[in-house]
Amino acid sequence: DIDIEIPVDCSIVWRISGQGWQFPTHFDAVEQVIVHLWGKKKWIVDGNEYILEAGDVLKIPMGVRHATENLETSLILNFQYVTEGQEEKNKELRAKFEKEFPLRVKNIDNGKDFRKPFKE
Repeated sequence: DIDIEIPVDCSIVWRISGQGWQFPTHFDAVEQVIVHLWGKKKWIVDGNEYILEAGDVLKIPMGVRHATENLETSLILNFQYVTEGQEEKNKELRAKFEKEFPLRVKNIDNGKDFRKPFKE
């Protein structure tokens, strides 16, 4: 059992991706709650490995490094938000992300997806 409060004004992203899809290690400037709906996905969060299946929930705090790989075709809901009082941290992490991952920022801005790990 976990107790997570998600703000009403959060962003919600549906993501369906095929077996073998990967997203390399990175961090985000938002709080995230992952609700796994279908399939099986491996997450590495702050050095710990989790295998999520339908019904599992994972919280990833802003700034925590993580990576993921689909073990099967998977469907998730990703709730993304900045909690009240964390606006400055969000701003700092966004600037850090842009500096640390300029290629990813460029690709995200161009609407590209990441199917394989790559080097900056």
